Amino acid sequence: DSPASGHPASFGHDRQTTPHEDPIAIVSMACRFPGGANTPESFWDLLATGTDTIVPYPKSRWDIDEHYDPDPEKAGGIAAREGGFLEEIDKFDPGFFGISPMEAISMDPQQRLLLEICWEAVERAGIPPASLRASAAGVFVGIGQNDYSQWKLNAGNLAAINAYDGTGNGFSFSAGRISHVLGLQGPSIALDTACSSSLVALHLACQSLRAGECSAALAGGVHLNLSPGVGVFLSRTGALAPDGRCKAFDAHANGFGRGEGAGVVLVKRLADALADGNRVLAIIRGSAINHDGPSSGLTVPNQKAQDALLQAALRQARVNPEEVGFVEAHGTGTVLGDPIEVESLARVYGRNREQDRPLYIGSVKSNIGHLEAAAGIAGLIKTVLSLQHGSIPRHLHFTRPNPHIAWDEIPVRVAAQTTAWDEATQRLAGVSSFGMSGTNAHVIVAEGPRPSLTSVSTTVADDPAALLVLSARTEDALRDHAERCAAALEGNPAIDLMDFCASAALGRDHLAHRLAVLGTSADDICQKLRSAFGTTPLPDVYRPGLPDQTADHPEGSPRHRAQSYTRGDDLDWQQIMGRPFTHPDLLPTYPFQRQSYWVDGTPFHAVQSTSPAGIYYGLNWEPTQVSSLARRLVPCDAWIILADRGGIGDDLAGRIQLTGLDVICLHADPPAEGDAGTTNALEDLRERLARGDGTVGIANLWATDHPSQGTSLSTEAVARCEALLNLAKLLQSTDAESRLWTVTRGAIAIEQAELVADLSSSALWGFGRSLALELPDRWGGLVDLDPDDSPSQSADRLWSVLQPALAHGQVAFRTGIAHVPRIQSTPTPAPSALKIRPDATYLISGGLGGLGLRAARWLAARGAQYLVLFGRRGLTESVEDEVADLTALGIQTLVLSADITDHGTMQAVRQQIATQLPPVAGIIHAAGLPGVSSISEQSADALRSVLAPKIAGALHLEEFFGGPQLDFLLLYSSIAALWGSKRQTHYAAANSFLDAFAADRQARKMPGNSVWWGPVEAGGMVTDDDKNALEGLGIRLLSDAQMSTTLDRIVGTGRQLAAAQIDWTRLRPLFESAGISDLVCRIEVPDRGTRLQTPDSESFLRAWELTPNSEKSALLRSVVSREVAQLLGYRDGADLDADQGFFELGMDSMMAVSLRRQLEGHLQVDLPATVAFDHPTVGKLSDLLGHELADVVAPASDGTAPSSGTETTSDLCAGVPEDADAETKDSAVRKQLERLETLVRDLDDSSPEAGASEAR
Repeated sequence: DSPASGHPASFGHDRQTTPHEDPIAIVSMACRFPGGANTPESFWDLLATGTDTIVPYPKSRWDIDEHYDPDPEKAGGIAAREGGFLEEIDKFDPGFFGISPMEAISMDPQQRLLLEICWEAVERAGIPPASLRASAAGVFVGIGQNDYSQWKLNAGNLAAINAYDGTGNGFSFSAGRISHVLGLQGPSIALDTACSSSLVALHLACQSLRAGECSAALAGGVHLNLSPGVGVFLSRTGALAPDGRCKAFDAHANGFGRGEGAGVVLVKRLADALADGNRVLAIIRGSAINHDGPSSGLTVPNQKAQDALLQAALRQARVNPEEVGFVEAHGTGTVLGDPIEVESLARVYGRNREQDRPLYIGSVKSNIGHLEAAAGIAGLIKTVLSLQHGSIPRHLHFTRPNPHIAWDEIPVRVAAQTTAWDEATQRLAGVSSFGMSGTNAHVIVAEGPRPSLTSVSTTVADDPAALLVLSARTEDALRDHAERCAAALEGNPAIDLMDFCASAALGRDHLAHRLAVLGTSADDICQKLRSAFGTTPLPDVYRPGLPDQTADHPEGSPRHRAQSYTRGDDLDWQQIMGRPFTHPDLLPTYPFQRQSYWVDGTPFHAVQSTSPAGIYYGLNWEPTQVSSLARRLVPCDAWIILADRGGIGDDLAGRIQLTGLDVICLHADPPAEGDAGTTNALEDLRERLARGDGTVGIANLWATDHPSQGTSLSTEAVARCEALLNLAKLLQSTDAESRLWTVTRGAIAIEQAELVADLSSSALWGFGRSLALELPDRWGGLVDLDPDDSPSQSADRLWSVLQPALAHGQVAFRTGIAHVPRIQSTPTPAPSALKIRPDATYLISGGLGGLGLRAARWLAARGAQYLVLFGRRGLTESVEDEVADLTALGIQTLVLSADITDHGTMQAVRQQIATQLPPVAGIIHAAGLPGVSSISEQSADALRSVLAPKIAGALHLEEFFGGPQLDFLLLYSSIAALWGSKRQTHYAAANSFLDAFAADRQARKMPGNSVWWGPVEAGGMVTDDDKNALEGLGIRLLSDAQMSTTLDRIVGTGRQLAAAQIDWTRLRPLFESAGISDLVCRIEVPDRGTRLQTPDSESFLRAWELTPNSEKSALLRSVVSREVAQLLGYRDGADLDADQGFFELGMDSMMAVSLRRQLEGHLQVDLPATVAFDHPTVGKLSDLLGHELADVVAPASDGTAPSSGTETTSDLCAGVPEDADAETKDSAVRKQLERLETLVRDLDDSSPEAGASEAR
């Protein structure tokens, strides 16, 4: 049956209404819901696939083991262990909103979530947020928990309370701050009616719009579970389901599970929305609120009150009950609540309804739990999505109808299966939300205008005419925005390119950091976005600082506009675009650069992220000067070149000879099948090292040779790793002082989708990174030469690294420029736009292991109907159970025992799949053996056994299944390949090959990406002892939920990311002790316990006296930056942009007063009270202070005259007789320079001792 629908699709215009009945348009939505549903699109995917997001309570909230008790009457106990949770709730981007880090720490994360989703809702509507400033737009939010502020109050330390604790935690400020940040001047209301809060907020927003109090409104709610207190209260009331799942309307209903979330809708009067050209997602026809009144208890529902509520909403909507096809019920699954709600729905909505056109009901609580203050808005967003898609999602956990409800006698049905919604007429739905306080709300929603069928343009004229302009507050955010836009274009071929570009130009704010790209197609623009931040300027890619590309193009041309935009000009985009846009929600929203901000000293196990940006990391190759690389080792006394056959080694030897150092070249024998031909050369090397010629540098160039003719890629890759293994064994076995540099040539990709010239050597990079940890005293580094360089050029580049003996360096040369790898934390990426197809087959290698089965469950939850799982281990009892579960879901699962390394076997697998199943659309390569053995223990057989499943397996998958017709090929790599792993050189090597292979496939226009997994719970690859050891290092296991969320974000996107739970306060010191800290130097390690130190006035003035005039400005900027950073809560003055306004950074008037006092004290100058307002950047304030200090000098402490500020050699020799000899003058100069260095150290000192001294 299809749900009933009523009148023709008039969308609210065919009936006469009074002002208080005007229909209200929903023009956009934004959300954060459990299961990683951070957009309406991902939320719909979750609903459409029937996903249950309930998981065990994360340790990051509190230790549920300390509070759980199955007896709900147990004092202090919580009778449930699971619920629905958001990820990374400690993360925020305060700088984007003009909030200081210090204030952000005091802000309830519920406030932060509301700020983010309100911004996103405005952007998704295609409304530039700046255009709302000084408008009469309103804010209405439901919020009811204040756990965050209670931590400080409960701690009893009243002295720790600051001014921001009030504004950061008061409910009224939740709405007020949104209005303040967006500049809105309409009503701004926060309210708490318990579980109905957000739907009541929407009702009031509609009333305010109809009354003319506001021109638009943001309405929604937020709820987070940050402490166990409310859980204890709900347990004592008997409201919690023991399994944490809401089984509304089912015979097994026994309470609800708690959930977290935030949602908001942007609403306008329908007439205004249509006049403004807004896309109307749905129409609120009517709404009503009331209270249960005299029920049998404060928290007990009242059936008569519910009847009256539904009738009032229908009256205002001017809708007949039988016209409504679906009601999103409150549906908490409580013994009392379910029968009362269903009977009320039957009495009101069942009137005049035919039995064959029943009212369908469901509740989103069965998917995500009860979101309490945000429950109503979650139900509304689900309903709007259902109206848009013409489908009612399956209501979960409904197996046997509640026997206390007379189902046979009423025209009400639970949507136990996904139900198609009649498309002939306008769809109408109701949404209910009932508060435990007794306040109830009900809303009548109609579908919006159905989109017309128009042709989609993904290609434009041959001359690049599609102009995409992007901007962000910071350069890092702009990079992320470009990547998200590329992923959106790549993952959704139905996107209209010109509409996408118009949305970016007309529907977003234009911020300081800008990028413009011109292209002829979506693919063209996607490729340029992905390459926009490389080191080589590209045609039709515009960023500040790049060469001008407009010389041969007329004024007003697209190229001129692109150039002008990135220079900061304001352009008339209405005139340029010449067209409206229809789908602004397809353009990704702003990529907030979130970091962790959380109050210290909380009594519970508060949310403390393992790193500022969560679990995701990327690898960037940064251009650099070789002279700035790393720390230096003791220079080598002699060199041994393990020479290639292409001439690089010989050229290098010639350069070394010119320095007067001893050097010899050892050439390998011609290689045989599966043998690098290095055996004899290694014996020669052993003899040379035995001579004891001091510290010997070894440059291993054997891997720069072209692979042997007729040798397979996998065989060559294994042979090269075996050669390096033998070389490492040799070095470990000798007492000679030696350092090994391993050199490759085009073996890695330093930019996304870079063609890898020599895949056979790519595994050496993982091997080498691990050697750096295992043999630090024998390791020099890794160098990847440019495959386009001549032997002579390569030798020059290589010697620039070897001559200064750069420790543990990882360097890659491209077009003459050295690049170094830097791991950086990455914001949680947007969900992939890829859809899992029910008519295609998905293949999982290693599919019978823990990782493979986890991937199978993920694919099944997202709609896959055909799976192939294969591996060498064959079926076990646990695997049979998993397969049975998949089969029970209606999924056809083919299980094969097959060796992925065997070519003939894989050929047979392809044949079997081709004859039994639909074509393969996606592959997850999860096969692999971890392998743990030191260099001395590792045999050639052990090496091959670990390399083969990854390397040969990937090549076989490409050969038999991996053509361009694939939607995705995801390769399971490991963080061992990213930064090395002691005693896992072979495992790191195997995964390093996968990383290069994925990049190479992208360069060949084939789908492929790899993910660097950290240790995971699902894989069966980590023992309890290993787990404890890892946690001691600061590495925690990834949960199943985190793996699923990661897959949602990377499959089919081309992104290469690491997913790992790292506590860098523990792990980073290990990198430092191994001498490879540069690799992770871009990762911020939270250290809020260290206060930035500033100099006392005497130290500063003495330093000022001795500083040359040319350097005084830099000195002042350093001091001002530190003062401002300290006030705002930044870790370092270097984090500040010297030209960004103080108040954009989050300074307020109280901080401005403190800044003036601090500077007056340290610099001994008088400053006006408005100094921070009149000179509101580090640069401007420093310039002012320079003028103030122009004539200020410190009192002379040694009897000499004050300095003019410009020290020359003669100044430094003051007091020394003119006829003194050169040695006496040099000594005087040295003493003065030492004095200057001491003063500078005083100025820069930030040690605890310095802080204590300053305090004294």
